[in-house]
Parts: sequence; structure tokens; C-alpha cells
Amino acid sequence: MAQRYKIRRGDTLGKIARRFYGDARLYKKLALFNGIRNPSRIEVGQLIEVPSRGELLGGLVRPPAAAPGARPSGVAPLATPHGLDGVLATFGNIFNFIQEDGNLSPRWESQFLTRTRLPFSIPLSWDKSKIVRRLY
Repeated sequence: MAQRYKIRRGDTLGKIARRFYGDARLYKKLALFNGIRNPSRIEVGQLIEVPSRGELLGGLVRPPAAAPGARPSGVAPLATPHGLDGVLATFGNIFNFIQEDGNLSPRWESQFLTRTRLPFSIPLSWDKSKIVRRLY
């Protein structure tokens, strides 16, 4: 599981990679994991995720074990995309969908997201009288 790290004065992704993984050469993978396009452009106070070494190197995140006696759902487990490369491979080059004003174009949603019905309803935490039955 990834932990959050706040960039301090003098930090580089190489130093952070050495501190957490014992290998400064993993700085590029750490940058990709965090969606940082230019690893030399980090700022003091910036928050990044520092995943486990296995996650960083692209290990499959296993879904939680089924409860005893539960029936298999018949749905294949999904691999979590890791880093910027994984996100781009899964969801397309999102940078092509950023509009002049910096917002994401609705075209991206229509091409890469789909609605799905939830197996159960979820009440909204801020208004318990409303529930969610579908998600993107």
C-alpha cells in the first residue's frame, strides 16, 4: 500500500527512491507512478505517493479474499494500472483531452468511461436520504 510523502527542501525523486527502496535509479518509475512527466520538476510541499517496491515495479494488486462460503462472482479480477504509463495504456492519452482552460474534455468521459450498476445501494454520507445505484 502506498504512503504519502511531502516533498522537502533538497529532495529529489532519486533521493526519495534511495531512501524508500535503496535504489535511486527507481526515480523514473516513482515519477511515472505519480503522474509526474518531468522528474526534475517537483516542488517543496508537493505530496506524492510512495508505493511498495512490488507496486512500483508493476506487481498485480490482488483483490481482497472472498468471505467464507461466498460464491464467485464470475468477474475476472482487474489489474490496477500503475504509474502514468499504466494509466495512459488503460485510459488513453488523457493529455490529448485537456482543453485550453485546463479542464478535461467531456469527449474523454464518453470514450473511456461507462456506467455500471452497483450490486447494492450506497447512501450519500452528506445526505442519507439519497443513495447511489450506479457509478462511472
